Amino acid sequence: MFRKNTLFDYHWDVDKYKNNFDPEHWDLCRSFMVIHRTKFPEQKLAHLTEAFYQIGVYGSSYDPKTTRMVSALSVEVLDDFLNSHPGAMRHPFRKTIVASKVADETLDESSKKDSDKAKSGSIWDVTVDKSIIANVLVQSQMQSLLKGFIIIYDVTRESTMNDSKVGILEESFRRSKFGPCHWDKDETHNNLCPIRLSLKWKGTVLAEGEGSDDKTLRTRLAQAVLSKLSTFSHGIETKWSYYRDGRKPGLFDHMKPRRSEIYKSIPRSQFKAMEEITSYIDTFANSDSFTEIIFAMDFSNNEKAQLTEYITKSWGTRLTYRTVNKEGVKSKCETHLCIYHNRTGEELKRWPGQVWR
Repeated sequence: MFRKNTLFDYHWDVDKYKNNFDPEHWDLCRSFMVIHRTKFPEQKLAHLTEAFYQIGVYGSSYDPKTTRMVSALSVEVLDDFLNSHPGAMRHPFRKTIVASKVADETLDESSKKDSDKAKSGSIWDVTVDKSIIANVLVQSQMQSLLKGFIIIYDVTRESTMNDSKVGILEESFRRSKFGPCHWDKDETHNNLCPIRLSLKWKGTVLAEGEGSDDKTLRTRLAQAVLSKLSTFSHGIETKWSYYRDGRKPGLFDHMKPRRSEIYKSIPRSQFKAMEEITSYIDTFANSDSFTEIIFAMDFSNNEKAQLTEYITKSWGTRLTYRTVNKEGVKSKCETHLCIYHNRTGEELKRWPGQVWR
């Protein structure tokens, strides 16, 4: 197997740092340096190893970012080391991360009590694989922050079911009483995981991780957060039978009175000028309707583009839109433009309507 080229020299002597640590803890600190020296420059790894040592042995405090990074990096080291050296080092990482993987009989009674106490006080779940290091807020902490959260499984602009974990999470936050979440992106000095992402809500880090691919890392973090949210959140999912995967229902052209409160198909001939159309949209936006207004296929592409721009700029927080194609046709010329109210999860949960279940 060939080692991946790095941007720095990792052929330095690990043992020159031996005198920086107590003899009884040197083997573990040395393992930490050896395992991770291809990921960080020497000085960066020396700093992380010192933090690993100080936190583990003396319970020292570091900034949250360093603590979580060391916590994640220590998993790979501690799994092997503590199994072969039970009781070799009593430190927070062993208690909160690795204790569940070490047989209870290897711990004395005092260690068991400390482990249980530390587990209950930990606020991070840490996972590590070859390309991603991820820290996710534990479920109890997340539930205390986001009690009453509603996950919305909506459709895309093309009226297809949204299967993007990132999209589902962002949309659910945006349409909730809690307000939007956001991502912070930074670079690391880790060749294997050069990207650092943090998912935050009102300044609180819900999840953060390091990886080599932005999209993969973002998806992994969103999936982890959704997994925890789903254990205590209400879920609302669109009816596929209504959206039909972006295909046009026959009701659009053959309206029936009993469905008139759901569909309102409007031909271009109903309006003389664009000002009348935007005025119609304004009236709809100021109503409290759960219906859609549907502009028929006889609107030109240019007119549809003007309408979507107007909706986004004037009613972006209140209205949203989607498109519907004629059966078997992908041409933009044969597309309906559907506009509806951007309902919150709380509103949809209360409404026993036809569109949601």
